[in-house]
Amino acid sequence: MKTFFYIINGGDTEALFPDPQKRGEYFARWGEWIKDMMGKKAFVSGFPLKRQGKIISREGIIPLVPTPFDATPAAYGFLTATSIEEAGEFLKSAPLAEESAMIELRELQNMPTAVLE
Repeated sequence: MKTFFYIINGGDTEALFPDPQKRGEYFARWGEWIKDMMGKKAFVSGFPLKRQGKIISREGIIPLVPTPFDATPAAYGFLTATSIEEAGEFLKSAPLAEESAMIELRELQNMPTAVLE
């Protein structure tokens, strides 16, 4: 099995679901998806992200200015799958239909052993 990182861009749930009950129903669908992925031994971890953050560079630390709605990172996670295609299929089954979200998916590479010595 290979491990994949995904980041979901777009999908501010508070803006999409201002009604707390509807937002709760939406998160319940995510819970069901996670349980399904756990049953397939595919879900490693994942978390929603707050819109506020910081940018760290050589020049210092500055506040993160959220990008336009569709480009703001909303969540991230890790999956295991036999291929990037299978991981993509797993993510296509996530409850993203209500969001204008795009998912970036990448396979993790092994850390060179020289770095770990």
